[in-house]
Amino acid sequence: MAQPPKGCIEVTDKDNDNCFIQSAKSYRFLTKETLSAAYEYRRSRIWIPLSVLYANNVVKSNLNYPEANNNAVGNNLQLWFAPQYEYIHPMRKYVVRASANLKWEYNHVTNRGSCPVEKSDSRFSISPYLYFNRIVSPSSTIRSQISYLNQSGDIGDFMTAPVRTDNLSMSYKTGIFSYHRSFNVLLHYDFKLPLDMWFMNADMIYDNSRSNVITNNNITGSSIEVSSMPYPNNAENFTGMLNLTKMFSPINTKISLGGAYMWGRNSVSQDEIIRIQYGRSYSIVARIIAKPWSFIEFDYDGNLATSYVKYDNITNRLLSHSHSFKLNLFPFKGFQVKMGADILWKEISENVSKSMGLLDLGVSHKFSYYRIGIDLNNILDTRHYSYSIFSGINKFSYDYSLRGREVLISFSFTR
Repeated sequence: MAQPPKGCIEVTDKDNDNCFIQSAKSYRFLTKETLSAAYEYRRSRIWIPLSVLYANNVVKSNLNYPEANNNAVGNNLQLWFAPQYEYIHPMRKYVVRASANLKWEYNHVTNRGSCPVEKSDSRFSISPYLYFNRIVSPSSTIRSQISYLNQSGDIGDFMTAPVRTDNLSMSYKTGIFSYHRSFNVLLHYDFKLPLDMWFMNADMIYDNSRSNVITNNNITGSSIEVSSMPYPNNAENFTGMLNLTKMFSPINTKISLGGAYMWGRNSVSQDEIIRIQYGRSYSIVARIIAKPWSFIEFDYDGNLATSYVKYDNITNRLLSHSHSFKLNLFPFKGFQVKMGADILWKEISENVSKSMGLLDLGVSHKFSYYRIGIDLNNILDTRHYSYSIFSGINKFSYDYSLRGREVLISFSFTR
């Protein structure tokens, strides 16, 4: 049984044109029972679980302007049989795992709010999974994973009355059960030379998913309405990553350098006009951890990325970079000075960017079993960081509330 806290958004305007109060609350009861058997023969193992799950969900929302409310009750019953097989080589040179999730699911949802709807549905699905890990040599390991997953929607598909998430956005659904099918392939390779302190790993991930509904954005002069509409659509994503790490023992320093490439294709809908959108991005990540002398420690983490979005022969490019610094000084025994800084810069649109900086400083002294310290956090007193990115025809909003400048005095005893 779960009951999250009630949520509420209140927006006021001096002209009383865009004032509203949005509240929402939910309840959930869930029970799951599993009966399983296992059999082991030499290096092979078989698990045979049979599970039953029942869940009752209640979601209520109320909006005073425009007046709208949801009162949705959903019942979900699942019965699945998921046999699993595993084989481990006697020398652990390779491991094979395979499973198949055979599931029957029944859903019944009723929304007695301002846009009433009632529907029920049952469905049978099979979701296979295959895992293989091979130790090629003492230095090399390859790993692969293939899966096909079937997923059904939930009570959220029946929030047919509008729900406001901020002063610009409003969302609602059309009361159609959503179904998603995804095919995923993961290939991993790692190489290491422990004596030379060289480490490398590479990953390739491919994902292909299909759905019977698509998210639609209706954009007006004063708001963005997000809804769902029935439209079979497909999305593809590919990600390639490479990371190199080298440890320099004479100066006690570890340097890591990585890169990633991502490509994607998906269908998007705006004002009920469906377009094919393509995206790709490149990123470089660097990490340095150094302690060249006993009285200094340095840690740096940086990221540089650029992304492209293309639709209707229109291409948008956005840049971003972030940096995190940490410096610890130990001028004499028991005394520590620590400094930290975070810098974030993002391009929101052409010639428009957003940046943020955080700075911390602290001093501590340890004597016997006691430690006393003083920390000055968020010296620049950055309290809020928010921005919206319009990538193609999609809108991504971010809003962070930060703790203001503070002084923290601490005293501790350890033994």
